[in-house]
Amino acid sequence: MNSTLPISKAPSANRASLTSRNSRSEGAGESSDRQFVLIIDDDKKFAASVGGTLERSGYDVSLGHDGNTGLAIAVARQPDLIVLDIRMPKRGGFLVLEYLRTQTDLNCPTIFLCDCHGNRHEKYAELLGASLYVRKPVSGSQLANMVESLLPLRGQGVTPR
Repeated sequence: MNSTLPISKAPSANRASLTSRNSRSEGAGESSDRQFVLIIDDDKKFAASVGGTLERSGYDVSLGHDGNTGLAIAVARQPDLIVLDIRMPKRGGFLVLEYLRTQTDLNCPTIFLCDCHGNRHEKYAELLGASLYVRKPVSGSQLANMVESLLPLRGQGVTPR
């Protein structure tokens, strides 16, 4: 059973372990019609499943399998949304989001994933400006629906940023 808790709205590389499919160009001034979602989770099977579901839904997706790799991708590629596991090797999700919020201009919606119980982690996620806090287990399709609710596909009444 999973629990999804809405959080208040977010405030106004090592490429070796990166998996990228349909990569959006990193060139200056170039843009994609597809919104870019970064999934940072050390559970490679889960991340690939969610990534595949999001790609079939029309998103551009990259995967980072540890906090440091995910952070490097986020800084370099400026995702439209991040799905971020809290417990990961090298750098946990909280440290990744702390860095992004305090050391960069990146301010995209973030979905935190946690296999934790209690509300201490949820409160800290809220303090960091996470959009959603989701307790595992959660299915790939459920998570894809959450992404779509926070980041509607372009061309469906949404003006590109």
